[in-house]
Amino acid sequence: MEIPQQILKKVELLLNTSIHTIETPKSGFDHIVFTFHTDKNVKLLAKAKYKAVIDALAINTIREQKLSVPTPEVIAYSEAEQISIFEFIEGEMLDRLPEHEIVLMFPKVMQMVAEIHKVKGSASGNFSDVYYKKPTKSWKEFLKGKYSTDDEYYKWEKLINNPQFDGSIVREVLKYIHTQIDQMQEPTEFSLLHSDLHGGNMIVSNGKIRGLIDWSDAKYGDPLYDFSRLKLFLVGGNKEMLQIYGTFLKMSPQEQQREKLYYAMHLLRFFYFTVEEKLNEWAEKNYLRLQHLHKTL
Repeated sequence: MEIPQQILKKVELLLNTSIHTIETPKSGFDHIVFTFHTDKNVKLLAKAKYKAVIDALAINTIREQKLSVPTPEVIAYSEAEQISIFEFIEGEMLDRLPEHEIVLMFPKVMQMVAEIHKVKGSASGNFSDVYYKKPTKSWKEFLKGKYSTDDEYYKWEKLINNPQFDGSIVREVLKYIHTQIDQMQEPTEFSLLHSDLHGGNMIVSNGKIRGLIDWSDAKYGDPLYDFSRLKLFLVGGNKEMLQIYGTFLKMSPQEQQREKLYYAMHLLRFFYFTVEEKLNEWAEKNYLRLQHLHKTL
């Protein structure tokens, strides 16, 4: 991927330095991400475009509270240009490790996520809305947003009518989600959530987590929302990690119900995404997961 010259120039202006050795690691669908070296040969990472500055604001929020959450240092950012620049963390993604090594590191992952949740917000919703003190919805209203009929990306009737899958399963899981949200109690405390927890966003080396990256989807809400996503994207069906997960959380029956709801929400959105983006292998895997979940409703 070639980085637009105008973005490279903005980075140089922001840092007051020339840059060279531009490289583009794997990045998300909504962002431009690249590494570079400054004129003093320091390697840094830049993130640009949609919500890129949220990473810097969320990381700074955590660092201000001196929590033991490994994050890259924020070197500079521009809200006007939607560019954030961070130290480059050497290591590899957690999900690239052999499964037995992931299992060994999983207790550290759980502890790290719990540490994030020590940061509290004044309301629920997207990080930027709470940070800038914009009007926010209740947690229940916020949760319903992506499962409504007028969401910009998720067109649920389209998925229900997809001939490759049993649309009645999708419809019934959607009904379960709406019913459970209606019946749940509003939280009285809102924690900082990463909201995109998976092994690809955790940089590790020598058995330690060196950095939790990609905070663009940060929110404030129920901690179980974060943990259930971790369960979907990292734990999967691994029995050892499932046991660690359950022992660490020690959920009450009410918490188990909320965690199951959040898991269903994450899974249904991930299923939609893999179908829409034609990631066929993942779509089939997620459909099997959805079938299994449906049997437990």
